[in-house]
Amino acid sequence: KDELQQTSYQVDMTQEKIKMQEEYIKSLQKDNDKRLSALQEKINDSQQEIENYQDAIKVLDETIEQRKKEIADKETVSSKKKKIEQLEYKIKEKIKTLEKEIDFYEHYDNCPTCKQEIDAEFKSSTVDDKSSSLSETTNGFEQLQTEYKKITERLEEIQNVQDEINDLLTEVNGHNSQINAYNKLIQ
Repeated sequence: KDELQQTSYQVDMTQEKIKMQEEYIKSLQKDNDKRLSALQEKINDSQQEIENYQDAIKVLDETIEQRKKEIADKETVSSKKKKIEQLEYKIKEKIKTLEKEIDFYEHYDNCPTCKQEIDAEFKSSTVDDKSSSLSETTNGFEQLQTEYKKITERLEEIQNVQDEINDLLTEVNGHNSQINAYNKLIQ
């Protein structure tokens, strides 16, 4: 009888241990399920963030392409600026030459080289021609300076747009870095 009680007690104890182990296993499964659920939620959130960044990159890329089209004339404008600078130099030299020649005919009655007298009618005619040429050249120079100013302003606009494009590219790179970070988090 004692032995029966002892065996009955051991059976009860074993059943109690089994019950405790089963509850412990259920508890572990619940914790595991919670962790899996939390991880899955993080993955879903990360995937959503990746999609958001990809959408933002797409919009930025479209903006960049649009802005690049706005400055497609950069090389043409730069080339035109260089040509105008060269022309300005040549015109300045021509103006100096004309001014010297006019000054010469206005102040000298005799040729300093051959000492011959310069005819008054020739002097007057030459000064008028040179003055007319100087006036036309000066007007052309002023027009050229106006064009140069426009081109310089356009180049400033182009540079501002290029700076905006660079800022947008930096933003795209930042988004790509975030996407890489989220991909590593998912893995």
